[in-house]
Amino acid sequence: MEGAAIVWVSVRQEKILARAFGCFLLFASGAAFFFDMSASHAAVPVFNSFYLGCVMIAVSALFSAWYLKNQRSVLRDEGVMVAVALFCWGCAWWLGGGLAEIHEQVARAYRLHAAMLFISTSCALFSLLHARIDWSEARYSALALVPLLFISAVVETDRSARPFENLGAVAWPVAIATNLWILRRHETMRFIGWWHASALWLASAISAWELAWWIGELVRGGDVWRLVGWPLVPIALLAWLSDRGDHLAWPVERHYESYLFHGGAVLAGFLWLWMLHGNFDSRGDPAPLPYLPLLNPLDLSQGAALLALFAWLRCMRAVSFGPPIFQTAELAYVALGSIGFVWLNGVLLRTLHHWGGVPFHFDSLMRSMLVQSSLSIFWSVLALCTMITATRIRLRPLWLTGAGLMAIVVVKLFFVDLSNVGGIERIVSFIGVGLLMLVVGYFSPVPPASAEENR
Repeated sequence: MEGAAIVWVSVRQEKILARAFGCFLLFASGAAFFFDMSASHAAVPVFNSFYLGCVMIAVSALFSAWYLKNQRSVLRDEGVMVAVALFCWGCAWWLGGGLAEIHEQVARAYRLHAAMLFISTSCALFSLLHARIDWSEARYSALALVPLLFISAVVETDRSARPFENLGAVAWPVAIATNLWILRRHETMRFIGWWHASALWLASAISAWELAWWIGELVRGGDVWRLVGWPLVPIALLAWLSDRGDHLAWPVERHYESYLFHGGAVLAGFLWLWMLHGNFDSRGDPAPLPYLPLLNPLDLSQGAALLALFAWLRCMRAVSFGPPIFQTAELAYVALGSIGFVWLNGVLLRTLHHWGGVPFHFDSLMRSMLVQSSLSIFWSVLALCTMITATRIRLRPLWLTGAGLMAIVVVKLFFVDLSNVGGIERIVSFIGVGLLMLVVGYFSPVPPASAEENR
């Protein structure tokens, strides 16, 4: 505190040496206090020597940083740099002291969420100081709430089964609401759109995690119930952003690109990866419900995710700020076609597992001739539908994709299906694929000409 007083007086009296000594005293006192914390904590929360000492050091450094920055007209560049260093020094003591006091005084189960409430309150305080006393640096501390909440979410995954337990039902809503309030107060800052997109990612992740936990707890059955809870919030958000996002004046309409493109791209990527994970890792057991192909929680969720991805890609083609890759149909064909193909194969394999008794393990599935024959016929049907559709809409790349899949089926017949020389499955697969190839040769024998070639 003496160091802060010396800084204040020395600036008013234009005493450079005294100002340098005051700044040195601010840093030196903090270092001395840091190395003498052995007998710091007392039984009384907050009102103990350790935390009050941290507050004194933080407030003194922050006051000096603010005062030096406001007097920059009479200071050299070195003085401004010292002000920045003092600001960082004060913020470190404020945050470190608060977190240390929470660690010492709060029960282990509640420490994380108590720390989130402390951080949210501190960032809100810095936002108020930015406007009330014309302190430009304070806004950076206010906007630090987003990365600090991301760190809290990572820590949450190691400490909790769900984010809303142990005071989390209070801490997370307060933190997210405080963050929106701070973003509203700092609309003119550079890159503020990325902060809005980050807030969307965080709120979506926390909500999805909580919803998945509740679904898994309420429906204690197959392994699929907790899995299908994860995409529901991203599906709803992506569909809403694609259809009605520009109708909400703030924050979405004002930062439409940030929410639809930057925020939506991460949600779309998550849904794509979730579908990939669900088809490779889950057998789709809907117990206590019976398994029905396509009419089970996993397939219904994946169908909804595919529709949400389609709506988002179509919306991105219609907006002006979409990158060039979104203005063509190739991205939609590749993204939706690839994950749709994986999904349909997952439906087939899960059906063979539940109805055909084939164990849902990679080695067992690959050794089963029932699975191999079913895949051969199923891929042939998909290739047939793809090539006929491509002929009707005159889309040459789609036809070539179907032809490539048919070629893979032929190679598979000779190198995989022929391994079971006497099996009935081999006969069925060869006859089925042969008949489907005849149908392809009749309806779509050659690649269609594109619309440009016809003109």
